Amino acid sequence: MVQMGVRNLMSNAARFCEHHITVRVCEGRSRDMLMIEVADDGPGLPDGMTLQDLTRKGEARDGVHGFGLSAIAKLVNSRGGAFEVVPPEADNELPGDMSGARFRIVLPGRILSEGTGRSPPKAATQTNTAPVPTH
Repeated sequence: MVQMGVRNLMSNAARFCEHHITVRVCEGRSRDMLMIEVADDGPGLPDGMTLQDLTRKGEARDGVHGFGLSAIAKLVNSRGGAFEVVPPEADNELPGDMSGARFRIVLPGRILSEGTGRSPPKAATQTNTAPVPTH
């Protein structure tokens, strides 16, 4: 189910970006939390826009009803996590100019080293940035 939420965030980012989206997976605020961020280089959200504004029931853009932001928020909260809109003034450790919309999912979990079953060093992160094909 979390995979569906991340896929939805990536789909939204691809729809509104100029050229790039970035997905970052790393440890959260503690070693027992996993953080997934999806950001784009598009126009971003209007000033002052909150998660509550984005997750109003019954709202759909262009008549499309799908696995929306409110469903992601409910899913993540039911798993003991948090779903956040990252404000533009927040520290940006993402590569390039990711000045568009930025969302963060924080869930209980750990990043394990490949094949060893041990946790990687604190600074270990995986960030992928790729150009998005023009429509």
